Amino acid sequence: MSTPPHEIESRLRQLPKPRVPGDLKRRVMAAATLSPRASWRDRAWHSRAWRLAAVATLLALLAADRWSAGAFRVEMAGPGPAAGEESILVAAVGVEMGMPEQAMARLTSRVEFAGLTAQESREQAGAALR
Repeated sequence: MSTPPHEIESRLRQLPKPRVPGDLKRRVMAAATLSPRASWRDRAWHSRAWRLAAVATLLALLAADRWSAGAFRVEMAGPGPAAGEESILVAAVGVEMGMPEQAMARLTSRVEFAGLTAQESREQAGAALR
């Protein structure tokens, strides 16, 4: 009489599993060389299409940056002619008072930009954009 296959399988599963000797386990683990698995980042850089896409993206970003920098460039308003006259006058007063040269240079540089009113600076900025 033959035994059904499912019964043979259940008997095989019930058999005790043989133990692997510890010495054999140590020798196998000592001889095994485990190499680290490559991550997706490593594999991506070896892909020619991915590298070309990265370079193309970088070039597109640089081109957009150059284009936007040129589109929004605004010239700064400089001192007007009246500010130059005032700075000469302030320098003359400083010489008469005996001010040190560094203090006088600071004061005259402030006078040059303080002379611009908000209206003048807007006019000069509008002229620079045209």
